[in-house]
Parts: sequence; structure tokens; C-alpha cells
Amino acid sequence: MKLRDSLAENKSIRLQAEAETWQDAVKIGVDLLVAADVVEPRYYQAILDAVEQ
Repeated sequence: MKLRDSLAENKSIRLQAEAETWQDAVKIGVDLLVAADVVEPRYYQAILDAVEQ
């Protein structure tokens, strides 16, 4: 099995996701991590805050 297929199967990535902005793209990725119980939802805002600094 290809790595891409493996990641898609266990929902670690979302293939062909579309985002209007980089913030939307980050949100898509963070939502996957939250669903996998890897990070807390506040991680998204922490990323945005870090970029603004």
C-alpha cells in the first residue's frame, strides 16, 4: 500500500481538500489532528497567533 493511501485510509490526511486561504488550509489539518485526539482545538488559534507575531 502506498503511503498516501495509508494516510488517507486512517484519516491522517484529506485528499483534494480545498481552502480559500492559508488559514482555512491550517484549519482543515488541525481538525484532522483534533479528530485523532492528537491536539486540542485551541492549537489552531495558537498557530494563527504565532504567525501574526
